[in-house]
Amino acid sequence: MKKQVSTTTILLTVIIIVTLGAIGAYVFLFEKIRTINVTAALLQSDIELKTNKDDQLQSIKKILADTSVDRTKLDSYFVGKDTVVDVIKNIETLAKETGLHIEIEAVDKVALEENDYKELLKFRIKTTGSWSRNIEFIALLKNLPHQISFYKVNLYKSSGVENKNTAIEWTNDMEFSLLKLK
Repeated sequence: MKKQVSTTTILLTVIIIVTLGAIGAYVFLFEKIRTINVTAALLQSDIELKTNKDDQLQSIKKILADTSVDRTKLDSYFVGKDTVVDVIKNIETLAKETGLHIEIEAVDKVALEENDYKELLKFRIKTTGSWSRNIEFIALLKNLPHQISFYKVNLYKSSGVENKNTAIEWTNDMEFSLLKLK
């Protein structure tokens, strides 16, 4: 019977060792699967985050493309940093094409309160010519793509007598401003 106890003991010991091994393997595999699941969840979250960022980037690119014309139009309301001379030449050209003599007396930059991206470009000019040409010039200035604000328009007769032989010349002293980007 001693032999039987020892075989039973051995058999019981083997069964316990195998059971403990199976439980250990189960716990090890369970932890391994849990770690893999956590890693997979983090990777999935990272992929979703990157996908969302990519979607947002594509959306921003689409918005930029869709608003390109509007942004260009908006930019045209401001005199650019490097286009002041071009604007002055454009005003002189408008006057000359209208048939007026133009004298630009002053062009000043005026800072706007609490504004760090734009300022006013104030003009003081004098034009000389016929009444209708001066009025046409004012209308052309109003139609410039830039936002214009008139402060003074003083149109007065500067020479000529009202008869058929001599033309009456009118002088227009005017002050206006345009918005300029700093």
